[in-house]
Amino acid sequence: PIDRAAVLISRQNSEGGEELIQVMLTDESGKTPILTVAAPDRNLTQQPGNILPFVSYQITVFAEGYLPKRNDNVAVFGGMLSVLPVELVPQMQAMVPPPSSLGAGGALA
Repeated sequence: PIDRAAVLISRQNSEGGEELIQVMLTDESGKTPILTVAAPDRNLTQQPGNILPFVSYQITVFAEGYLPKRNDNVAVFGGMLSVLPVELVPQMQAMVPPPSSLGAGGALA
């Protein structure tokens, strides 16, 4: 679990841009508080037609020392709890020696 990872929830707006809905931090167990977001009634899943019975959200997670992780098109249905497990990948440190270990003229000793 990663404590204090920033979790950004957004969705596409009517102009095609992205609208930020909420920013939260994870707790020591790597979880966020439960957030209620807008979604169509889940009964729409049982009806024919062109109405989507869910809303797609984007979830982006940032934590110091890890690569950011973005999940697009996370489907959320009304009246249902959605859980999105996220695994972050540690950033790799470049394998470059510090400048003090370089010899005169920048050549390796």
